[in-house]
Amino acid sequence: MGVDRLHHLGFRDKTLEFEQTEFLANTLRDLIEKEQPDLVITFDPELSIHPDHNATGRAVIQPLAACQSQPGHNCIRKPLLLML
Repeated sequence: MGVDRLHHLGFRDKTLEFEQTEFLANTLRDLIEKEQPDLVITFDPELSIHPDHNATGRAVIQPLAACQSQPGHNCIRKPLLLML
């Protein structure tokens, strides 16, 4: 996939669903803007079995939707795997 860096964001397993979605989305937005990926792979925000995975999916969708809504703007440039 071409992933060449791993970022640990300091979130604990089995607690992510208790974080504010907006806080997670802003954290991920900053990472996406820094890395400028071509592809973002994450969990489905509703269909994952684990609550942390659902929370991750919800948080990832927000910055991507905002970025893609800007006319003529492509915010994804290289693979980024977001699986908090």
